[in-house]
Amino acid sequence: MKKLLSVTALMLSGSVLAQTGYVGGGLALVDYSEVGVSDEASLTAIYGRLGTNFNENFSGEIRVGLGLGSDTVFIDPLGFDADIKLNNLFGVYVKGGVPISDALFPYVVLGYTRGEVEASALGSSSESDVSFGIGADLAISDSVTASIEYMNYLDQEFAEVGGFSLSIVTKF
Repeated sequence: MKKLLSVTALMLSGSVLAQTGYVGGGLALVDYSEVGVSDEASLTAIYGRLGTNFNENFSGEIRVGLGLGSDTVFIDPLGFDADIKLNNLFGVYVKGGVPISDALFPYVVLGYTRGEVEASALGSSSESDVSFGIGADLAISDSVTASIEYMNYLDQEFAEVGGFSLSIVTKF
């Protein structure tokens, strides 16, 4: 993991000199499901993105997110309700796609995410997993892009986190 972060930091620092970087933020609406929990928790997070374009088809980025609020679910084996909260998400990703026009860029994304979820009375747990998704960038201007995306952030044996997000990025 440390090597992956070091390589990503070097890629991003080089992009600043080449003027191919971008920065932005977004809102993610994710579902959290866990074995033994009768309902999915619907959670909201805000996140920041920092990335670099390697060429017109590929880019790499780092995302850091913080959960907003919580959702109440019923814990079957224990017989009580619990508030579920997404504390944070951190990920490193590579995006690849083919521009359809000057304004539309559909893509797939692959990476690695670490997230922390907290349940009232049960504490918090952190998980890491390979992440993947699909999305599209829509150019608003020469330097501003809007994105819509579906990501499967974590898919462990006992828990899953995934959902839709909307974001805005600007080139620098």
